[in-house]
Amino acid sequence: MNSLNKLVTVNVLVCILFTASVLSETNTTLLNNRNVANKVSSATKLLKQKSYAKACSQLMDLSELASKVDRSQTKEAQLQLNINYLLGQCHAGLALFKEASIYFERVVQYDPSEPRPYLDLALTYQYLGEYSLADSKYSELLDMPNLSDTVRQKVEHLYSNNPNKIQYFIDFSTGVISDDNINNAPITDSITMWDTEFIFNNDSRPKSDLGIYLGANAKANKLLSSQSRLTSTLEINSTNFTTDSEHNNAVIDFGVTYHRKLWGGEYSVQTRLANVSIGNESLLNVFGVNGIYSIIPFNKLRTTAKLGIQTLSYTESSDRNVNELNTGFLVNYQVSNKWLLNSEVGFAYGAASDDANSYTNYKFDFGGNYSITNSLLLSMTLRYNPRKYLSKMEAFNKTRDDQRTLINTELNYNFKDNISQRLTLDLGVNLFQNKSNIKVFENDRTQAYLILHFTI
Repeated sequence: MNSLNKLVTVNVLVCILFTASVLSETNTTLLNNRNVANKVSSATKLLKQKSYAKACSQLMDLSELASKVDRSQTKEAQLQLNINYLLGQCHAGLALFKEASIYFERVVQYDPSEPRPYLDLALTYQYLGEYSLADSKYSELLDMPNLSDTVRQKVEHLYSNNPNKIQYFIDFSTGVISDDNINNAPITDSITMWDTEFIFNNDSRPKSDLGIYLGANAKANKLLSSQSRLTSTLEINSTNFTTDSEHNNAVIDFGVTYHRKLWGGEYSVQTRLANVSIGNESLLNVFGVNGIYSIIPFNKLRTTAKLGIQTLSYTESSDRNVNELNTGFLVNYQVSNKWLLNSEVGFAYGAASDDANSYTNYKFDFGGNYSITNSLLLSMTLRYNPRKYLSKMEAFNKTRDDQRTLINTELNYNFKDNISQRLTLDLGVNLFQNKSNIKVFENDRTQAYLILHFTI
């Protein structure tokens, strides 16, 4: 509304001057009517004071009166245009954009040479979600030879930032990752299978290495209407280790989401397709569909419920393939301008062809972001995932039961005060731990990373 309100102030002043000139120079019955003159003058003053409701009440009686003016009388016709224009302004000020567009359309229809009503009409269409109509008016405005440089700059800014256009950003990142267990090896020295003890050799023990990280993350957003939008995301990243390329990894993750406002909130339908590779060979393909509904029931509190299904397909063994049904409930709370807390509780059921690979999984997340300064952000996350499998593993004669934990701490620094707002540095640590009743699946892992991001 800020852009429209500024235009209201400027245009009202123009209309005051023009209307005063017209009223002083004509002798027709309409223009000599003191009541009409007083209402127009009063309405323009009320618009300047942003008293839109009062201005509309002053002008509504004049709408029918002005429509009867003989348009062959130039000055009377101009007064009619001014009254309609002022009616458009006061209705726009009340956020009655549909009504405002009707009055602006009348002005543009009878006087297509004046740029300012075109601009107000384009803005009104934009607020109504009629983005194609807004685009056409912006285009017509830019073709007008009598468009002032000041207004042209405003139009070009609005046109380039029109929400009807595809909005996008691309984030490029690079950095280093120090990992003390790149092969996810168990922390135990030996395991017992089929009642026989097996001793791990050096190749089966945890390996440490330094990796070079490269990534690109793209996101595009397209408004379909004032009630709906479409977003797509594409993430590509890889980590190449300096001494052990066998454990190099790469991820490609693509998603498309449809959003629509509903019942005071927003629901989304999200599709996802991902591939994970280890050592330049494909390990896992993921396909999923999620339904999400978010609402803000109270000030500073946002709640989200989600339900999804996904298929995990392993290239090494089809016995590990899983169809997973998952649910989740998320809460975000803005404690203050500096503090944001978030949490999630979830449950998943994974069904595989072999029950030894089927499972139930719980998810408990808690975290928060704290803005230390305008440029420095501290983030912390604690994630706990107990997972219980549904059938015994023959080799161990046990049903696998895991307790997975992740602790993440990260400092995020934006260089907007020094170099550029597009440049950001992440410094963080991931602590992974998996405890299991089957020792071969127990492991600890620590990652420290330094990642530099550049966004366009």
